[in-house]
Amino acid sequence: MVHSGEKPFRCQVCDRKYRQKAHLDSHIRVHTGEMPFSCDHCDKKFKHKSYLNSHVKLVHLGEIPSYSCDVCLKTFRATSSLKNHLLVHTGEKPIECLFCLKRFGQQTLLRTHMLTHTREKPFICEICGDEFAHLLYLQTHIRIHLGEKSFKCRMCSRNFYTRTGLRHHELSAHESKGLYSCVFCSSSFPYLYQLIKHVHTHTRRSHILAVSVEMSSARKHV
Repeated sequence: MVHSGEKPFRCQVCDRKYRQKAHLDSHIRVHTGEMPFSCDHCDKKFKHKSYLNSHVKLVHLGEIPSYSCDVCLKTFRATSSLKNHLLVHTGEKPIECLFCLKRFGQQTLLRTHMLTHTREKPFICEICGDEFAHLLYLQTHIRIHLGEKSFKCRMCSRNFYTRTGLRHHELSAHESKGLYSCVFCSSSFPYLYQLIKHVHTHTRRSHILAVSVEMSSARKHV
């Protein structure tokens, strides 16, 4: 039933539908306000156990990983993670996709890649029912429900849900020189799309000038 796309379990309050009854049961807590899962480290409570686990991991677990890469000194919490990481340095890609023959260094990368062929979105938010192709996208999405902004700007103390959001803020608010520079003038921009939009102003002016020259030349020959 999960793979058929059918959603037979309907919320009697808001009519949202779910593929599995467990997801409906979790969703109902949005309406009842029930928060049965308490954090052992602080006073926060959560509607879902997965959100409690995410909270504990993001806020309270600050232990230093034990296993270090001899090449780049990056650290990991498990030897299996370190072993997979070492493939980055060796360049070895022993795992092959059966559909397109693309090769990968890690089984997790292959599983993520396979979603491009199957178009499955197996990771479902228990609160709102949104579906995601990758666990990382779901984890980022969960932070919005938790209200936890774990990435803090060191210059102005603003907090953000994602590392990408923090980096965008730092570029636009605190770094005077942008990463992307215009080849036609001295302007620079923190984002590529801003540079592309700016370059169009130069190319548009050049086009208008060229048309004006052609029209002027044509009048002289009349």
